[in-house]
Amino acid sequence: MAQPNSREDFKEYILRKIGAPVIQINVAEEQVEDRVDEAVSFWRDYHYNGSQLIYLKHEITEADKENGYITLPRDILGISKIFNFDTSISTGGGMFNVQYQVVLNNVQSMSSYVVGNYIIVEAYDIIDPDEFSDVWQDRWLQNYASVLIREQWGLNLTKFTGMQLAGGVSFNGEQILSEARAEREKMEEDAISNLQPLTYNFIG
Repeated sequence: MAQPNSREDFKEYILRKIGAPVIQINVAEEQVEDRVDEAVSFWRDYHYNGSQLIYLKHEITEADKENGYITLPRDILGISKIFNFDTSISTGGGMFNVQYQVVLNNVQSMSSYVVGNYIIVEAYDIIDPDEFSDVWQDRWLQNYASVLIREQWGLNLTKFTGMQLAGGVSFNGEQILSEARAEREKMEEDAISNLQPLTYNFIG
């Protein structure tokens, strides 16, 4: 079957990946929604496919100097660089300005900036699945979401230890929970250690 292109397709794909409809997955719709939200959130924070590099231009205002900070969009994950465009220095324009070429490793006090000057912020922004539908085809995200839902399934089944289904089939909730939890921890550790796009200099 084709890869999922929407959130609804993604949920159905993950449930089939776990075993539905051959096996009844004892997880409520609300729980599936919650686990998908958690999977996307972790993927955005720790996987290089979950964010994109962007550049934001901001003109310094008097209010910025008084506040001591500037306000960035809420979806920014972190800032990696800041470029200061000092219009009082005539050393070329645009990309060839010396100020552009010098990357500031630390945020200066806002009082050091001149009202009317610009700063360029290099930052990482989240990938929005509503805008980029191919998010739902990301293999790591699919595997991680399936692990979270399996963990939820195992947790649910521990409430019915020894339960048997038609035909004498029984599920070991503790085993499903234990295996899924171990796999989740391994995936998270690997993502944090090896899959992040960068270590952000500044967190917004």
